[in-house]
Amino acid sequence: MFYGFLDMRYFFSLYQAGSSSIVIVPEYIAHSPVLRDAIGGERIIAIRKLPHLGHPEPKGRARYFHYLELFLVKVKLWLFTLLVSNKATAYFFNDFSVYLNFVLISALRRRKNQMFWIDAMPWLKTEASPMELVASRGPGFQKYLRVLSRIVGERIIEAQYRPREAKNGDAGAPCQVTAVGYTLAEPLPEKKIALLSWPEIKQKFGLRDFSPGEKAVLVIETPFDPYWPKVDAQETYARTAAYLDAALEPDAKIHFKLHYSNPDTNHFAGTIVEDRVSLLPHSVPAELYVISYDRVYFFMSSSILAPTQARLFSLSRLIEFEEEKERQRYFSTYNTIFKDHPGHIEMISDE
Repeated sequence: MFYGFLDMRYFFSLYQAGSSSIVIVPEYIAHSPVLRDAIGGERIIAIRKLPHLGHPEPKGRARYFHYLELFLVKVKLWLFTLLVSNKATAYFFNDFSVYLNFVLISALRRRKNQMFWIDAMPWLKTEASPMELVASRGPGFQKYLRVLSRIVGERIIEAQYRPREAKNGDAGAPCQVTAVGYTLAEPLPEKKIALLSWPEIKQKFGLRDFSPGEKAVLVIETPFDPYWPKVDAQETYARTAAYLDAALEPDAKIHFKLHYSNPDTNHFAGTIVEDRVSLLPHSVPAELYVISYDRVYFFMSSSILAPTQARLFSLSRLIEFEEEKERQRYFSTYNTIFKDHPGHIEMISDE
């Protein structure tokens, strides 16, 4: 099972064309024309509703509805695993706060299936939260962990998603901890794979071309909310539009690649470049566009880490932060992801 478009490159590197393997993905990925063209729709199982694990724990009556939802999803997934041979090998691409993975791993462990975890975000690590931090959450949170563990059938612990080079003493620093959530107390063994480039993947599966077909630059969306809630997105895109209008040739178009969490919202609507903007579908991995354009603009997107001949421009200095702490957290994460690519990225500014 893989959870996001970021995992897709790792999945395609592992998957063999013509395989009889079953692929379990969220519904928005199941409808991706890239995935369906590559492996065929009959091998794909779509999960329509993705349960969200609360942090902090749900309160009042909401917690009982939350537990019921988790239990019903577990029953459906466990019934599905009865159709899986105990000789099958399962691969998971995310070890942080994905309830579906936790349940499937629990069920397949009982069936003695061989399982591996493939790290699709090597610049971040999942690490158990310090015991004193977990204890400070209070008895309600301790109970939530116990109930969640019983439902899943595996011991679940609180975890932090952090840059790999962050020191233990920095665990509480807001610019070091990217997210707080959950993980399995007993993780899966990791499997290293030979990672293919996107041009190699296109050739392997015969994927179509995603070149622009006109004079255009690519702009990749970053979903600030909920990841960066203290960002004024409207002002950020207004500044970005003003910059692009001044920097680009008058006849250059702007192709705006939507994030998978955003099916149809044009953040450039109402800006000075609105008439120059065309929306690219959210259901295609951004990497396939990155390798097809000669100029790519982005705020923070791991898609530009794929080898490309394009000129890369970071728009991060145009972000309008509402708090200094949020700015520090953003750039700490940015520097963690792109620290090995400073010479390939031009940091632009409107100052």
